[in-house]
Amino acid sequence: MRSHGQQYTPASDIIERVSDNKEQEIRLQKVMVEEKAAARYEEGLKAIGKGIEGKGVKGRDALQRRLGRLHSRYANASKAYNVTFEYDGKGRALSMEYTRNMEYAEGKSRMHGKYLLRTSLNEQNETDIWTFYNVIRTVEETFKTLKSDLDIRPVFHKGDKGTKAHLNLAVLAYWIVSTTKYRLKSKGIHVRWRELLRIMSTQVRVSAEFETDRNHQVIIRRSTEPEDKLLVIYNALGLKAGAMVKLKSVVHPKAPPKN
Repeated sequence: MRSHGQQYTPASDIIERVSDNKEQEIRLQKVMVEEKAAARYEEGLKAIGKGIEGKGVKGRDALQRRLGRLHSRYANASKAYNVTFEYDGKGRALSMEYTRNMEYAEGKSRMHGKYLLRTSLNEQNETDIWTFYNVIRTVEETFKTLKSDLDIRPVFHKGDKGTKAHLNLAVLAYWIVSTTKYRLKSKGIHVRWRELLRIMSTQVRVSAEFETDRNHQVIIRRSTEPEDKLLVIYNALGLKAGAMVKLKSVVHPKAPPKN
C-alpha cells in the first residue's frame, strides 16, 4: 500500500502468532475504539441538541465552546461529523443538525487493528520488510541495553583512560549479552535480558559462619539448587547447574602477641 510517496506494509498480516516470555500464545482481539468514540461523540451532540430544545445553553459563543470541548475530547471521531446550527436574529440557537461522513468513517475502520510499517525500500516481499524492521529494533534495543542494563552512562570517569576502559568493558559485556541471547534464541527461548537476570537471580551463593569449641571460625559457601526455568537456560547454554565449587575454610584464632 502506497501513500504520499511512502510504502506502507500492514504488519498484522505478516505476524501469524504472538506469544509472551513464557511462550504462551496471546489472543489478539480487535477492539473498535473508533466506534466507541463515535457513539460517545454522538451522545454529546444529542445532549447539546436537548439543551437547545429545552432550557439549556443556546447562545452562539457558549455553544461553540461546548462543541469545541466535545471535539477536543473525541478529536478523531469528530472528523467524520458535520455539525450545523440554526440561529435567530439574536444569536440564539433554534436547532442543531449533524451528519456523519460514512465514506470517511469506513475508510478509517478498514485500518483498525493494522500495524503499519512505513518504508522507502522497494522490497515487495512483506516478510523481508518485517525482518528488516526487526533488525532495526534489535539495534535500538542494543543501545537501550548498553545505556540501562550495562550502565554505559553516565560516565563518572574524568580521565580519557578511565572513560575508554569503561566503554571497552561495556562493549565486552554487551558481547556476552548478545551471544547469550543468540544462543537462547537458537534453542527457541525468547526472553529479554532483564527477565533473564531475574531468572538467574533465583540461584544465589549462601555463606554460613560458625565457631567451634576450639574458637576456630568455620566458613562454608555453597550455591542453592536452580529452579526449573534456570535449568532450562543452563541446558540451552550448555552449562552445568552445579559448576560452582563448594568452599569450606577454617580461620584459626590469632596467637596472642608476645611481650
